[in-house]
Amino acid sequence: GVGSIGSFTTLALTKMGCQHLALWDHDNVELHNVSNQFFNKESLGEPKTIAVAKECKRFTPTEVDIETFNEFYHGQSLDRYDIVIALTDNIEGRKDAFEAAKKSANTKLFIDGRMGGEIVRVLSLNIKDEKLCEKYFTDYIEGVVNEELPCTERTIIYNVLLPASIITSYVKKFVNGEEIPFEYIFCFKDYSQVKSKMGEK
Repeated sequence: GVGSIGSFTTLALTKMGCQHLALWDHDNVELHNVSNQFFNKESLGEPKTIAVAKECKRFTPTEVDIETFNEFYHGQSLDRYDIVIALTDNIEGRKDAFEAAKKSANTKLFIDGRMGGEIVRVLSLNIKDEKLCEKYFTDYIEGVVNEELPCTERTIIYNVLLPASIITSYVKKFVNGEEIPFEYIFCFKDYSQVKSKMGEK
């Protein structure tokens, strides 16, 4: 998805030097997207994938190859991708991406970014780690019922920039062989409520 978190994550990844990305999103840009997503008024009515790809290429000094799929993601093959980032606004989309990533011969890292109101959560795991995959699926897919909040509680610009930064830093850590937390939670209402938990060994 290339909505609030996804559009800024795409921008950050291209500015960091990632040269090959694939984007899935079925939505078109609407006026209410302009305040909290990486779109401008000139993009109104365009598919989000096309609009964000165009803007990222305009803001990036190097060449970048961005594939765009203007459709729902429903488990299409991810065999060509090393990293899968699930930024959908529903559990079913995350489940489809997770299961496709597990089947992929080449995917190594799976990242799931979520937010509601002023709470940000980013999950990441080595997709080949069976124990961690089981924990993620049980606790964060099957164990989540109606987690999504109303759109009015998800559209805070400073909230979407933080997970985009965290996700981009995880990509950097993955490339450099550094350890990545399994779960990171940040609450803007109380800055002391910060949680970073490494995966169980």
